[in-house]
Amino acid sequence: MMKFILGFLLLILGACASNQSLIQSNKIYVGMSKHQLRQTLLWDSSIGDDAFLNSGFKAYYPDQNMEILAGSNKQIFYVFNNVTIPAGGIGSYGNGTLLSYHWNYQSALNQVFPKNENTIAKNVPSKQPEYRKPENNEAPRGYTGTAFFINNQGYLITNHHVIKDCQNKSKISYSNQDLDVRLIASDANLDLALLKANIKNNNYLRFSNKNPEKLQRIIAAGYPLGKRLSDDLKVTSGIISAVKGYNDNSNQIQIDASLNQGNSGGPIVDEKTGELIAVAVAGIKTAQIDSINFGVKSEAVLSFLKSNKIDKLISPTFLSSGSSSVIKRLEESVVYTYCRI
Repeated sequence: MMKFILGFLLLILGACASNQSLIQSNKIYVGMSKHQLRQTLLWDSSIGDDAFLNSGFKAYYPDQNMEILAGSNKQIFYVFNNVTIPAGGIGSYGNGTLLSYHWNYQSALNQVFPKNENTIAKNVPSKQPEYRKPENNEAPRGYTGTAFFINNQGYLITNHHVIKDCQNKSKISYSNQDLDVRLIASDANLDLALLKANIKNNNYLRFSNKNPEKLQRIIAAGYPLGKRLSDDLKVTSGIISAVKGYNDNSNQIQIDASLNQGNSGGPIVDEKTGELIAVAVAGIKTAQIDSINFGVKSEAVLSFLKSNKIDKLISPTFLSSGSSSVIKRLEESVVYTYCRI
């Protein structure tokens, strides 16, 4: 049944209109609620245009009660006001009213932080997105996610999309300290990144040497919504629903454990042994569909490390004595990662 639902969703999205045509036909309009836009994008846009999927761009500005959303292709940026619950948080897509839409990030950001308080940013002509480093008088952008240690030499794994715009300025929160980390390697296709902190950590996760199986019990760990909820590591549990990911991606698994914005880059481990099964990467979450989430298989992670000559630093697997020690190991191995640029 799950496969049928996912297939049905993808079939609908495969013949969708562009967001620009939805604007021209007035299906997307200023003043619509976030819920209304969510429904429009669900049924009439492609996955790359859907700003409410985990893979999309999300930036919440609580002091202004505003939020910027964009699909993974970043072709259109939506600015919402009256936002008290951000998308991907409590209530799935949150609340707010569409204030404007823009064809580049800077124009959207100027709507949130106008250079002249009496001037409202206007929509710009359709063109390819433009990105640049914010000037000193502009608000910084921030990116958050999850990472975890894979050996005692300070090497960590996270997602490529978590660090790709950080300009090698990522940090981790470790032992009540904010530490700089270096980007060693990344793979946009696998959506993996290897980071290095200048520390000697004693706790890390080992890789499973077994193929994932359907109904295998797993635990996912990470920092959904960053630290806005709390600085405590969050864990969810579930099963492996499929041993292939979206679009028959053999490098991924599908799980039913809850994943939210901020879980990206976090580990998915075997519930009994604590061995790494996959790395949380994306999900499909709508009003109609829930608990369809994906992770990059540990086998693909090892291949990525081997290609970057890091695999020899990986320790062999281990056996754990129960779920309590698995949780303890996760709490000692998984970290919050972020950047401000």
